[in-house]
Formats: sequence, C-alpha cells, structure tokens
Amino acid sequence: MITKRQYLKSDIFKKTRGFTLVELLVAMIVTTIICSAVLVLSDAVASASRSAQGNARLNAIARSNGVFFSSTVKSCNLILSVNDNRICFWINDDNSDSKINPSELQYFDYDSGTNTLSIFKFSGNKESSDTLDLESFEGNNYMEFLISRYNESKIILGENCFHLKFAPDYAAPHTTLVNLAFDIEIDGKSRHFEFTASKQVQPSAWLTPDGVLKSANDDD
Repeated sequence: MITKRQYLKSDIFKKTRGFTLVELLVAMIVTTIICSAVLVLSDAVASASRSAQGNARLNAIARSNGVFFSSTVKSCNLILSVNDNRICFWINDDNSDSKINPSELQYFDYDSGTNTLSIFKFSGNKESSDTLDLESFEGNNYMEFLISRYNESKIILGENCFHLKFAPDYAAPHTTLVNLAFDIEIDGKSRHFEFTASKQVQPSAWLTPDGVLKSANDDD
C-alpha cells in the first residue's frame, strides 16, 4: 500500500497536479496581451477601410466635376465671361446664325454660401426673343438677367466644395484655357483637386481680329 508521502513524491502526482497560481496569472496576462493586440489590429484595419472608402468617394466626386467641366471647356464655341466663381460658355450655335442665343448658354456657378457647384441652362423665353452681344457678358452678372427673363434649369454638379476658383489664361472672350481648383470635404476628410482644360476651337474661329463676334456672312 502506497502512503500519502510516497504518492506526493511519485511521478503520478507530478503529472496530474493542476496549475499553480503564478502559472494562471501568467496565462491570463499573456491572453490579455494577445486580445488587446487583436483589438488594436482590428481597429486599424477598420480605420484603413473607412479611410479608403472616404478617399474613393472624394475621388469619384472630384472626377465627375472635373470630367464634365473639362469636356465643356474643350467643346464650347467661346468662353463669354469668367471670374473666380462663375464661368459662362457659349456651348454651340444651334441654329447656325452665328449669333449668341440664351438657349445656347451654359453657366457653371459656385455658391460659397452653400458650397455647391451648379450648372444653369436657359430655355422658353418668357417675353421676347433675345440675341446677345459680347458686351452683355461684361461684369459677369448677366446670369441674373437671364434668370429673370427665361426659364432656367439648375443641376447641382458638386456639393461640399470649398475654395472653388476658375482661373483663365486670358480674359474672356479670348480665353483658351481654364484651371478649376477646389477642395472637397466629406466625413471630416478634405482633399484638394485641380483640373485644367483647353478649348479645341480657338476663339479666332468666332472672333474678328478686333474681338468682335463674326457674322454668318463674314469670311473666315
């Protein structure tokens, strides 16, 4: 028969005894460290994912604004007026009369109060038919007159835009290149974007050497 003293000294007891208090504390500390590391890593991965999604949204909005603006600059007949926050395009000569009609205009207008970039077009004359001359666009305030006289359509091209600015190479209507710069802020993230576009048709195609709009009977 094995005595208690003999059992405690035997290999059987040594193999079957439980963890000591020190061993349990060490195991708990190690487990806590591992769990903390996993949580930190998970939070970092989630933060990186949110950041990537935010950047993707910013890039998508900026690209949409830039592509539409650039295509308008490239294809328009003339840029009739431009300042820091508004630009007016003579898009095309719809009736081939070499005259500027309100329905052929398109404005890009930036409202710094609402931080929105909008497009204005005009149709459905409310009173009488107007043919516009280049002097009408001096001062860049002619859009308000058109709004009072015509049915305008407004399309919001971009929201959450800050510090937007149009910068031409030459004063209208001799402008051949325009730079569009703006910041976009979404979910606390802000990025700066710039787009530069050049006209495909030079102003001289529509203007005389004196800067007067050519008529349909003028020789090129």
